[in-house]
Amino acid sequence: MTALQSDKQNDESLIPHWRSPMSHTVLLVDDDPNLLAGLSRALRHQPYQICTARGGEEALWILKTRDVDVVVSDQRMPGMLGNQLLAWVAQHRPEVMRIMLTGHAEADTAIEAINTGGVYQFFIKPCNEVQLAIAIRKAIEHKTLLAERQRLLEALQNRLEQCELSSLDQQFRLRAATESLSRAVQAIAESARALGAQLPRPLPPSAESRLADLLAAVSKAQRLLAAFDTAQSQQEQQQEERIAAG
Repeated sequence: MTALQSDKQNDESLIPHWRSPMSHTVLLVDDDPNLLAGLSRALRHQPYQICTARGGEEALWILKTRDVDVVVSDQRMPGMLGNQLLAWVAQHRPEVMRIMLTGHAEADTAIEAINTGGVYQFFIKPCNEVQLAIAIRKAIEHKTLLAERQRLLEALQNRLEQCELSSLDQQFRLRAATESLSRAVQAIAESARALGAQLPRPLPPSAESRLADLLAAVSKAQRLLAAFDTAQSQQEQQQEERIAAG
């Protein structure tokens, strides 16, 4: 592989990646087969795959054996309760978004689910199916943005670690990569702002906080890139002065 091919592959790793909608999976968990069937029918036209579990134990098996993007769980189930299931998900599969359904409007249950299970949204049954469908879509979009932020930051870190400014030629390639990364970060920032503007207000506090964290992380990446560009320009100038003096 040539250096040019390697640089091209590294640059492409910094371009935003978005999964196709039907590659996402939503897991519905409830001990009531009629409710599961009803929710599955209501969501069958949504742009994601639906799988179901009749309890917490079956849901754990699914979560351990396949990729899941969102878990929608009832609270009151025989054996493992919904908040216990979501607490396990929060600990072992934190990237999976979590939504709780309950027929009992208990403040303690809601607080425990939020604190131990990191619940994205909380619905009282019978819930509005349209609102649930919207919440699932927003949860998937939020998860996608978080994953893209992490991938972008890792790509930035890997690129900076690989950079060795040993010659003007290397510096030139690094500057081109930095400009490409800046464009990628700007694209992420614009996408995040556009999504934030489209989301219905008010957002759940957890969603508002996570969106703010995403925008703050992108802003930090932009500041780091600007500082890196300044330092790089100074180093290039110093090296050019050394070459001219020699």
